[in-house]
Amino acid sequence: MNPETGALADQIDVREFIVSLLRHWRLLAGLTLLGILVAVGACLLMPPVYEAVAVVSVEGDFFVAKPQNLWMSDELLAELADELGGASVRTEALSVEADANDPNLIRLTARGATWGEAAALANTWAAVSSRYSMDWLLSPRETDLESWREELGQAEAEVASVITQYHLEAFPLSQIAAYAGAESAYTPLLQGAVEHLVLPSAQRLELNRSLAQWRYAAGQVARAEEELRVMQGRIHRGEVIRIVNLAGLPETPIRPRWGLYVGLAGFSGLMGGILLALMAEWFRPPRTAPRSS
Repeated sequence: MNPETGALADQIDVREFIVSLLRHWRLLAGLTLLGILVAVGACLLMPPVYEAVAVVSVEGDFFVAKPQNLWMSDELLAELADELGGASVRTEALSVEADANDPNLIRLTARGATWGEAAALANTWAAVSSRYSMDWLLSPRETDLESWREELGQAEAEVASVITQYHLEAFPLSQIAAYAGAESAYTPLLQGAVEHLVLPSAQRLELNRSLAQWRYAAGQVARAEEELRVMQGRIHRGEVIRIVNLAGLPETPIRPRWGLYVGLAGFSGLMGGILLALMAEWFRPPRTAPRSS
């Protein structure tokens, strides 16, 4: 087959295809316009959705690796609802993710029916999350401190019981207790006080045992107090968690997306029109050439 003949045949086929479509231009234009009108109507009926983003800077693997565990917890959302005046908070209106460029930045995204609602929700969420995170960081340390204070009280009561039982009222318990958390001053003072006591070995052993428990509990109290103080200082200085950016007022809604919806609807109408035009051409009776006389 001659290549030029084949190329000419292809050109004729394309030309006939275009002519066939132009023959049904009213159908194409009508369906395209219909799709655009449907999309415009849907966009007008669709309630607008605005989106606002607040950014929080955090430190710690827990916050970054599992942000959903903290930022979307039931306790935090309940506190957020209380902060908003008891209004219900829809979880589908909130989303949280670590920033792609800096994983220590947490993006809190909130959506609302108005730009003010979206911004207020995002900023309130950031404030409540920061406060809740601080409580989450301090709570186990406060619990640990309270537990060791109870242990210290029990140990001190046991020492006092031993002193009363063996009539050791001269033992400087209150003076030693003042240095219980300071090992450098506490140990020599305690050893000196015990050495000056005249006690049978069994009683001395019981006193030393109760004093050892007391000293250990006192040391743990001092450690827990220091850890709590350090964490409180870091939180106060904004080293652990802080709000980096408050959400601004979104200018345009994220939905409905007019350009996308109208474009897709118009394109779908055009494609439907082309399909119907081709079907019409397919079922169109073939034209017969006139007979020559």
